[in-house]
This record gives sequence, C-alpha cells and structure tokens, in this order.
Amino acid sequence: MCERRRVDEGRGSLLARAQDYFGHYQHNYVYATDQFIAAHPETVRNYFLATRESLEYARANLDELVDFAASQVKLKKPLIRAYYESQIIQWDLSFNVDLEGAANAVKILQEFKDIKPDVTFDPKAWFDLRFLE
Repeated sequence: MCERRRVDEGRGSLLARAQDYFGHYQHNYVYATDQFIAAHPETVRNYFLATRESLEYARANLDELVDFAASQVKLKKPLIRAYYESQIIQWDLSFNVDLEGAANAVKILQEFKDIKPDVTFDPKAWFDLRFLE
C-alpha cells in the first residue's frame, strides 16, 4: 500500500508488478505437523472455515474494512479503498492449491536464497488436501 501511495502522490513510479516479474505464483500456505493434524483435525478444519468466513465478511463490508485498516496503518482512506477494490476481486476463497503457482513460488524462494537450491518441489509430499472442499 505504501508503494501505491508514493505513486499516487507523485513521489514514486511503479517499475514492475511482482506478478509481472515472477509470473504465476501462490504465496499463502498453512503449515501444521502430522502430529498436530492427527490430534486436532477439527482445529484445522475450523481454521479454514473461520478464515473463509472472515474474508467473505471483509469482502461484503468494504467500508468497515477500510475504516479498520485506516485505524491500523494510518493511511488515507481513499488509498486503502483503492487498494482493496483492486485486491478483493483476486481473493480466491476456494483455498484450492495451485500446483503451478506453488512450484513457481519455490523457484522464487530459491532465487532469493530463502530456501536451498537443491529443494525439490513434490506436491504429494508437500500438501495434505484432506481439509479442503
């Protein structure tokens, strides 16, 4: 949001969007150990339900979302509104795993040296899809 403010105020220029550089990628993940999943499957299920519900509420109540965000980040409401209006339409509440996006995210993390270059993306080992619809 700060970058958008700089552009809107004429103090900066947008050189490139992350998705234009990185391509198609997915960057939201939930991590849990096998032991936690086995011991607390309802907690995992409820987490996904609560997350979806909160995102649906935010989407349906943009004015409230803008007011709350403005009170937290101390930016002007028109800037926050413009940000959410451009982002909300991209929210995927299905929580489907995007395998191509995940593979690209691994490549990006390797490029930034956040993970080792020898890490191999294996969807069968990385994802437990039992809790998704």
